Amino acid sequence: MNSAQLDFRGAGSTDLLFVSGWLGDTRDWDAVRNRLASFATGAYTPAGLSTVPPANGGWSFDRGRMELNRVVDSLAPSRLVVVGSSASGTVALASAAERNLRGVIAISAAPRWIGTDNYSFGMPMQAANEILQSLRRSFAATIKQVMPSAYLDEADPVIAATVRDAIVERAASVATPNHLIEAFQNLWSIDITPRLASIRCPVLLVSGARDHVVSSEVARLMAAQIPDCEVDVIEGAGHLPHVTAADAVSRSIARFMKRLGGEA
Repeated sequence: MNSAQLDFRGAGSTDLLFVSGWLGDTRDWDAVRNRLASFATGAYTPAGLSTVPPANGGWSFDRGRMELNRVVDSLAPSRLVVVGSSASGTVALASAAERNLRGVIAISAAPRWIGTDNYSFGMPMQAANEILQSLRRSFAATIKQVMPSAYLDEADPVIAATVRDAIVERAASVATPNHLIEAFQNLWSIDITPRLASIRCPVLLVSGARDHVVSSEVARLMAAQIPDCEVDVIEGAGHLPHVTAADAVSRSIARFMKRLGGEA
């Protein structure tokens, strides 16, 4: 599997590690990182979740978790706060159940991604299969169709259009998207619910109020099971609040870091 390509900023030991989700890019964190310039930060997109196909094997929950653990272990985990978006937020929470992290900030994360009789918040399996088949027929066209309503129902239509166009362009640039399609399907088997009670570090769950992929109810559901957890719902934002509402997300992260004893 590819080694994680990290983009570091700032001096000293890394305070915040930003991890992108499916079809993500380290540049998605730029606006937040610029607002948190007093912290030393790192960012990466896990192998198999970016537009670049991985050299050896695709993304799965276990591979993503092992990759994150390797990165965390190389960066003084006891002082590190991991900030994960979407699928990588789920992986970060799982890592916190087995690593001595300073804290975790999970943005738009879910304990599982497919609905069951006991979990009504996930995507119905039939809908997931329909999206999967559509991605196989035309990856870029499916992203263009699904993105506006599911990911980017923003209060600010200008921001929504700008971010949507950038992501649609990103999807169109993927010559061979099989690794991303495989990663999408691998999300279906994830269920970290049994691990939530084992998380001992402080956790902040950030949710967009207009997120139709992972509702804010999911964040509250997880918060009830994590021993030390708080929830911040970003009004007017969808599934990518760190991109579309960077000011609000940055303030939320700064408050959390201050609570942990870090500089604001």
